[in-house]
Amino acid sequence: MVKYNIVELTDMDLPRLQTIATDLGLTDIKGVEKQALIYQILDRQAESVAGMQKEKEAQKSEQKRRGPGRPPKNKSAESAAEASAAEKEPKADTAEKAESKPAKRRPGRPKKNKAAEPTEAAPKAETKEEAEALTGRPVWLDRDYLSDEEAEEFFELQHYVGYELYDASSDASIGVIEEIDDSTLNTLLRVRTHSDEELVLPISEELVNRLDIAEHRLYLHIPAGLLEL
Repeated sequence: MVKYNIVELTDMDLPRLQTIATDLGLTDIKGVEKQALIYQILDRQAESVAGMQKEKEAQKSEQKRRGPGRPPKNKSAESAAEASAAEKEPKADTAEKAESKPAKRRPGRPKKNKAAEPTEAAPKAETKEEAEALTGRPVWLDRDYLSDEEAEEFFELQHYVGYELYDASSDASIGVIEEIDDSTLNTLLRVRTHSDEELVLPISEELVNRLDIAEHRLYLHIPAGLLEL
């Protein structure tokens, strides 16, 4: 704050003195004469100086009470430190919760399905005698285990001439396959029934239910109504 003496103030015009008075917080200065306004400014400056001196003495007294080397408390700094500590605590809690969570399963590894596990192991032939004991037994093979080329080779229809045809829905014997007719758009089976009649039935990969190679049996899904023709 700039401090003016009486000489300096006397040299100033009235508008300048009014501005200084306003800056010092003086009010009701409108219409006040120049000399009176100068004394008001000097009084207010003295009050300001006395206030500043009193504040300095209070700070010195506080410093003496605390002792050397201990700066006065900065409440704003303490508040900021407390706020920072409060922010860190939730993060620590979050880290502890994250550590307590069980580890997630790695993607792409399905759980074991105990129900899908085979209940009985397939018989194994480790000796010649065991292999001979399995000779002639029926073999069931799912086509899903074959490659496309193996499946095509396995499903050669001419191979089933002479096989006995069975209805897959009733397991009833229909007759003996005499011929495979593939000269038309749909491949046909010509079957000699047990009543010595010729029965013509369609055949396709989708209609074949299963094969019993050992017994030369072909089980076929026969469309409804064809056996009554």
